[in-house]
Amino acid sequence: MRRTYRLTSQPLSCKVTNIMNTKRTSTQRITTVATLLVKTLLLSCALVTAAIAELPQISDARVVQPPPGATVAAAYFTINNTNSEPLQITDVKSNIAKKVEIHLSRVENDVAKMQKQESVSVPAGESLKFTQGSFHVMFMGLNKNLVAGESMQLTLNTNAGDLEITVPIISLEDAIKSKDSAKGNKTMASEKHEH
Repeated sequence: MRRTYRLTSQPLSCKVTNIMNTKRTSTQRITTVATLLVKTLLLSCALVTAAIAELPQISDARVVQPPPGATVAAAYFTINNTNSEPLQITDVKSNIAKKVEIHLSRVENDVAKMQKQESVSVPAGESLKFTQGSFHVMFMGLNKNLVAGESMQLTLNTNAGDLEITVPIISLEDAIKSKDSAKGNKTMASEKHEH
């Protein structure tokens, strides 16, 4: 008679002990334990893969190195919501500046303005680009110089949990190549902020 072991809430160590205490040959017990361990490993991999698949994916993250003496900078990235539910970004944190906020840029009467966003929603299965002239993460009152080639940490607080992002710091030349406006980065300090 062949016994089937189902993965239940019983601890794995108890299952192994139960198998080892059966009236079987050593080879049969070892084979049964090995089968149980493989099934447990496969289930664990499947659960981890499913959990990763549901987490939002961040790509193309970058901060443009600000000019010498600048006290502001902006982070850009694309967030892809692979989940079946809308993603709500409710806050953003980083230790590189006194104030870190999500902003939305807009032009009103030929004046560029940035407005703080209390939250940003990314619909299920869709992407949202944080880019020059649109949504971006604003750092005000930088605590240190940002140097091209280095990176910084950024945390997005979301309804799916906190997302830790390592953001590369890129040069102005690289920003121009990637279509981040040089003019926009230089004039951020002069744009009107609305809170």
